[in-house]
Amino acid sequence: MKFKKPLLIVTLSLCLSSVGMAQDHSQSVSVNRYSAIEIGVTLEQSSLLQNVVDIHIPPSINIVGEGIRYLLAPYGYLINTDEQIPSEQTILLMQVLPEPHRHLALMTVVDALTVLGGESFEPVINPVTRTVQYELKESYQHYVTPLDIEQAAFDWSERNRQIETVVIEVIPEPPLNPSHIYGPILSGESLGSITESLGLNGMSLAQRMIQIFQENPHAFSGGNMNALEIGAQLSIPVQTTASMPPVEAAQFVRDQYSQWSEGRVGQ
Repeated sequence: MKFKKPLLIVTLSLCLSSVGMAQDHSQSVSVNRYSAIEIGVTLEQSSLLQNVVDIHIPPSINIVGEGIRYLLAPYGYLINTDEQIPSEQTILLMQVLPEPHRHLALMTVVDALTVLGGESFEPVINPVTRTVQYELKESYQHYVTPLDIEQAAFDWSERNRQIETVVIEVIPEPPLNPSHIYGPILSGESLGSITESLGLNGMSLAQRMIQIFQENPHAFSGGNMNALEIGAQLSIPVQTTASMPPVEAAQFVRDQYSQWSEGRVGQ
């Protein structure tokens, strides 16, 4: 008599965990029949390091640690360094700042921190204490000796004693003329050159260009910001709020240029 082997049934249980994501809690509220305003907390306010940056680290800053401080300063974050316990991150902080890392644009603050960490370090963010610390990736740890860490920690400590705070030089923007009118437009002038001469008013170049462009539709042929009419006058808005985020603004400017260069103005 043959016996069948018992069938073994294995049940797999899958445990799913939810990850909390920062959300934009702003909402649109109508102020009249034709317009509305956004109120409430924005994603950029609730998640500070998710802001998109467009910065040039000045030539006066020549090491990575000071570059990180410069990046974090507007958002209230600091580098977490414990001088009592030297860590590998001081090696990174004392490295010469690479030239390709001076211009950080069209990326979030978190992405910019990753760029400054290079291929061997990764940032660890503490949103409670608002600090950032870099950890050396495991695959690179064999390159570092205790002597390297001690020397870098000493150099970083000495530098901090000499420079208690990083002074960020702010170049004041030229004031707008009293009437807030620019013009008449001369031959050879462009919206970009005019915008730079007037000042960015706290925005990126693309955002400020779009703000002036939208304020003066009469001054541009075919509705294109590259077709500025000679003799026109521009009304310069004083508002500091941009109509679109930096990334979208940069794309809008690129699209406008493509249409203009391909002769598709007014189509």
